[in-house]
Amino acid sequence: CLALDRPALLLFAILVGIAAGAVTLRLQWAAPLARRLPLLGSRLGVMANEPAEARPTRLHAVVLSTAVMASTLLASWLVLASMGWPANLQAQATMLGSVFLGFASSMLAFPIPVGLGVREAATAGIGALAAPEIPAAVLISIAIFARGWQLAVDMASLAIGLAMSRQGRAR
Repeated sequence: CLALDRPALLLFAILVGIAAGAVTLRLQWAAPLARRLPLLGSRLGVMANEPAEARPTRLHAVVLSTAVMASTLLASWLVLASMGWPANLQAQATMLGSVFLGFASSMLAFPIPVGLGVREAATAGIGALAAPEIPAAVLISIAIFARGWQLAVDMASLAIGLAMSRQGRAR
């Protein structure tokens, strides 16, 4: 998103992202995780002694990775658009890049629970460096709105997961 004005760099970043996603999809990590964390594995319904699921083919992994990347970008852009921020495509892409990098940096803040405040500060800081023409109030507002939206999505996902879990136990 930050390289929207540099097509070669943008294409390189997209290809690296798709490749990284495809490699991650092809790794068999669920079974070893379930063996190491039996309580978590049993609660999630993953049995440690089950045979590992077949890995997706390379092509399937690339398609899935591309779909995830595209849907994440679209969903994030729609959240930004829902704020009614009247900016050009370059400014919107820069802001989305800042939000994504802020999210990534919050995962690196281990001592702080859920990176509280780190994501917002990183989003505003990266946005200020990448697009100094965007007012600080807008950067902070978008960072807080994005966090609120993510919390709403997390809560909805939790509710859906609990409902599916209860429905599965009722059968």
